[in-house]
Amino acid sequence: MIPSLHRQDATEFATLGYGAIRTANECTVTEKSDGTFELNMVMLAEDELMEYIKVGNIITAKPNLTQNSQAFYIESITKDIDGKVEVYAPHIAQYRGKLIPVLPFTSTSLADSLDKLIANSREPNPFVLHTDKTSNVGMAFDIPHSFRELLKGTEGSLADTYKGEFFFDNFDIYFLNRRGRDNGVKILYGKNMTEFDLEESFSWDDSVTGVLPYWYSESDGAVIGDIQYSSNKGLYKYNRTIVLDATDVFTNRPTVSQLNNYALVTVRAKGLSQINLSVGFDYLESFEQTKTMQIGDTVHIINSLYGTDFESRIVGTEFDVLAETYTSIEVGQPKETINESIKSIK
Repeated sequence: MIPSLHRQDATEFATLGYGAIRTANECTVTEKSDGTFELNMVMLAEDELMEYIKVGNIITAKPNLTQNSQAFYIESITKDIDGKVEVYAPHIAQYRGKLIPVLPFTSTSLADSLDKLIANSREPNPFVLHTDKTSNVGMAFDIPHSFRELLKGTEGSLADTYKGEFFFDNFDIYFLNRRGRDNGVKILYGKNMTEFDLEESFSWDDSVTGVLPYWYSESDGAVIGDIQYSSNKGLYKYNRTIVLDATDVFTNRPTVSQLNNYALVTVRAKGLSQINLSVGFDYLESFEQTKTMQIGDTVHIINSLYGTDFESRIVGTEFDVLAETYTSIEVGQPKETINESIKSIK
């Protein structure tokens, strides 16, 4: 697919806008589960649209094999003496989100937080927020923040408070319990696996399996919740429970139910050892299975040599827009990478 160029105030991308960028000889879109979503492009200065390649204008490109074209705002342009032009453009949700200040607010639930993120925006906010989550825990801020920071990027943000995952689709932002699916994709020793490097360690910070929450103020006294457990507590001979101070989380005296909900969100993913896994696989061998892979999808990694059978998740992709194929796929933690042995496939 050839990327196209649009005006900075465009909101519809069904047409080519200014037109297709036909001299683009490199164009990749990188997306990661940490919120990174960006386009990098190399084109020629002789392109007929060069006069419109300006900071703030929009490039649309297909980010993977399954999603519609996405809008990326040009943030930087580098030109060299040979007429090569390098363009960097983050996704519209990253670029515009940083330019929308949000006044301080206090909310009483996740639904209320989503409403107030939009209502308290001090510039026109083009984004629509969606979620499949519910929570009676609120958010509270005493100073203004950017819309982007309040989604993810500051203490007490949406992601920090409710532990969800984001899916960005132009002006639609989805905050989900879990992104992705399990399509049965398998990387097998002796078949399509080309590399395997496994290191297992334990992080004490994540070793707790239970928390007892409390809230306290001198004027209102203490509210003590019930111990909330991670689903992983059965992996150990004894419970690993700590006290959780939620005083700074709630501006007003919370109910026991609100404390319990907050504690459950905090502890639910705790108690697992850390696995650092690097795997390589033959993309062509697995093409029918992997061609629809997206961030959040489950991958099954099976190595009979060590008797290991892991379920991991896609946490990053790099997509060649021009060739319409993945150039790299990351699984597990952001530093754990699957690099297919086939660089490009048509």
